[in-house]
Amino acid sequence: MRVRRELTQEGLAELIDMERSYTGAIERGEHNITLITILKLADALNCEPAVLLADVKLPRKRRDKA
Repeated sequence: MRVRRELTQEGLAELIDMERSYTGAIERGEHNITLITILKLADALNCEPAVLLADVKLPRKRRDKA
């Protein structure tokens, strides 16, 4: 979505007041982020938070326990 909006990781990071390396880590799935960060990202990307979560898959182990 960031790329479709023609934003660099640095540009997105500035919009949400985070480090560029953190936005990259979010995109690579290296961090579990807070709801506040999801809301900031949705606002910066001009979309609903649910859009950001639409394709999220739980890791296999957690899905089996649910």
